[in-house]
Amino acid sequence: VHPDRTDKPVHGRFVINKVSITPAILNLNAPKNYTNTVNIRVQTGDGTSVSNLHLEYAAEDQLAGEKPTGIHLTPGQPIAQLDGKKTAYLPFTIWADNTADQTDKVVLKVKSADSAPEAWGTVTINTNFSQAKPVLSFSPNHVETGVAHDDAVTETVTLKNKGLADMHDVQLSLLNSSGTEAPDWVYLSTTTGIKN
Repeated sequence: VHPDRTDKPVHGRFVINKVSITPAILNLNAPKNYTNTVNIRVQTGDGTSVSNLHLEYAAEDQLAGEKPTGIHLTPGQPIAQLDGKKTAYLPFTIWADNTADQTDKVVLKVKSADSAPEAWGTVTINTNFSQAKPVLSFSPNHVETGVAHDDAVTETVTLKNKGLADMHDVQLSLLNSSGTEAPDWVYLSTTTGIKN
């Protein structure tokens, strides 16, 4: 355009197609035989419209050329249409059986009908699987009480297993802070053995 001209003609337009993926790297710590649902955030750029946006879990995308043993991953439903400057989530479920290695790596690709055969990007999942364990919690964490002679008072402590595995053969007993037996006049009003 000549410097003396004030009009600025449009010579052409273009759109940079882009789909942002968050997170691109995911560290997953989970017990074995327990299903986890994870959402991958996708966001389209201005002017980028995609159809059939989905996660793909394929053997050829893995580091060893095959899916890791014992890891079960199921992508969720695809997004039929996602217009420009929009945000959505692609879910997947993952769990490991007892044959899975403690640590491994899983690769997912984010694809759409518009990206085939290429992908918009990858999601790398660094997995760390452990055995599920029971976790005993109790509330309240201490009891302050008192009782008069020839009287009685009842206090309640609630036990709960917050772990992902069953707890077996739980036994209750009353002890002094030194670990010796509590006096006879203090006793449990429930059974000392709890069965699941």
